[in-house]
Amino acid sequence: MKFGLLGYPISHSQSPALFAAAYPGGEHSYELIEEPDFDKAYARFLESYDAVNVTTPFKEKAAARADVANDVVKACGASNLLKKEEDGLVHAYNTDYLGVKHVLEERSFTGDVLVVGCGGAAKAAALAAVDAGHNVIIANRDESRAIRFVAANIGRRSSASMLAIGLGMMEALLPSVSFIIYCVPVALPSLNDGTLAGKTLFEANYRAAQYSAGHGYEYIPGEVWLAAQGTESFRLMLS
Repeated sequence: MKFGLLGYPISHSQSPALFAAAYPGGEHSYELIEEPDFDKAYARFLESYDAVNVTTPFKEKAAARADVANDVVKACGASNLLKKEEDGLVHAYNTDYLGVKHVLEERSFTGDVLVVGCGGAAKAAALAAVDAGHNVIIANRDESRAIRFVAANIGRRSSASMLAIGLGMMEALLPSVSFIIYCVPVALPSLNDGTLAGKTLFEANYRAAQYSAGHGYEYIPGEVWLAAQGTESFRLMLS
């Protein structure tokens, strides 16, 4: 089977190496489809590939273009996996959701989950956390964006809650938080060694990390996120 990655620029991507490590026999291939134009990239997928991962800046376009999108893709408005299924249609999945949910379900903790940011990855993480049974606080610079997302997802199958706040309110709510999922590209002064003490911070960004281990809090690097969503991607591709 033939797989690939859609995005631009993606020459730095670790996905081919991860795939080769997971499936070293060479029975399947994994290639970079580096096109600045989504329509051209999507056409190459339809012509030559069984399934593709999708990265920046095409996740929203992938979700909109697929024939079938599951509830998480619809809620996030973003997909990072497109697959041609047996029904002849292109299905969209979100493996950020699956990967984050797996990481959370491996851990035992009390207290709320704080998701910093409200982009595609952050939305997937928030849904994963609430579906794993944790109360979630979403903090975003544009508070209205977070409020709209939470309002659109009231009544999910989980009994846990979601709350939207602006970044200015975040520090006041930190005492109730045990686990932070960090999805923005800059460090925030309110999240420092003192306020993070005793908590866990899981960072989405593996190329330009803003935090690190050894500062009085547990740090889970972006490579763990990359590997977790990659494992789920490859499982879906080959299922």
